[in-house]
Amino acid sequence: MTTDITKEELQNNRRVSYDNFDGKMNNLRDTVYDILGDPERFKDFHEKDVFIWLTNACNSTCKYCYQSGSARGGGLPYGDARGIIDLFLDDGYYVHPIVNEWLPEYWGYLDLLRMCGIRQISTNGIIVAQQHKEFLPLLKENRIEDVRVTLFPEEYHTFYTNRNRDISLAAIRLLKENGFNVVANFLVSRDTFPHMKEIVAEAEQLGVDEVFFQNFIYTGRAKTFRHAILSPEEIGDFWQVYHEICKQYETSAVAINVQGNFGPNPIGDNPFKRAARHGHYCLAGSWKHMDHLYVSHELEIYPCVMMADPRFKIGNVIREEGRWVCRFDDVTAWEKRIPGFDRTTCGALMDMQNQLSREQRVLDGASL
Repeated sequence: MTTDITKEELQNNRRVSYDNFDGKMNNLRDTVYDILGDPERFKDFHEKDVFIWLTNACNSTCKYCYQSGSARGGGLPYGDARGIIDLFLDDGYYVHPIVNEWLPEYWGYLDLLRMCGIRQISTNGIIVAQQHKEFLPLLKENRIEDVRVTLFPEEYHTFYTNRNRDISLAAIRLLKENGFNVVANFLVSRDTFPHMKEIVAEAEQLGVDEVFFQNFIYTGRAKTFRHAILSPEEIGDFWQVYHEICKQYETSAVAINVQGNFGPNPIGDNPFKRAARHGHYCLAGSWKHMDHLYVSHELEIYPCVMMADPRFKIGNVIREEGRWVCRFDDVTAWEKRIPGFDRTTCGALMDMQNQLSREQRVLDGASL
């Protein structure tokens, strides 16, 4: 097993430099935006983080999966995964290794998360529901505290995930019974948007600790759902409902959170809005204040996990003379491939909306 690295050791080694980093994605994101929205703090700020997708094998086939996970998927051998993680850790990066789904053959990868100080995983719930006696003790052994579980409204869960909803509900209950914090991942589409308040009410009854609203990431199988993706106007409606939910559950035990590719929260004063005002909302790629990268399980480097499109590829991780190295192309060329790109909003959101607009114009032309 890999030796556990303490928070102090991580910070001393520049492996994680945020004072209050707790090994969870929201905490890192919120800390960064809090700094990037404050001129006194961001003037000398530069940090590096990388998300490394170790596998895309899965025991299910969600129709909207941007990784196109399936039983035919694969992953990096453990030794290669460890070597690549060490490459980035040694270069001062915060590293977030990601396993697409926690199939038993990848349980040993939990110690890679522990090595990086990560305290959170995501799952579709099947392994938790079916093999909880073996799997949950491993999570505790590797100091995992939060588990994200996919949850859709009852009438849409099977349609979007190809799974029975009872699997997610059973997983949530088992996780809570065993002392884990549970985050319900809720994908917002034109179908599911009207059910936002309903899902939060159900989550509260289930004892869920957080509801995390997600937008589509427009790669992989998600491209088959163009008809279900919120328009810019509908995203405005989403923010209004999100604001109402936050106010309603302000004193509740269930926290409300949102994925970054909705763009900055336009309502009220908040770190995301302040960062956007200074042109610091999109964290992707290498720029003045961040080196924010994504490495696919095929060892291709992209500016963000939400922008893993060949148009945006900026390099590769390769084996050279017995060691792992990064070989970069032009690290800013991708920005020119998003018309109107700036860092006041999410680059992935801008690109998705541009693509959808172009596709709609083609459809409109074909119908004339």
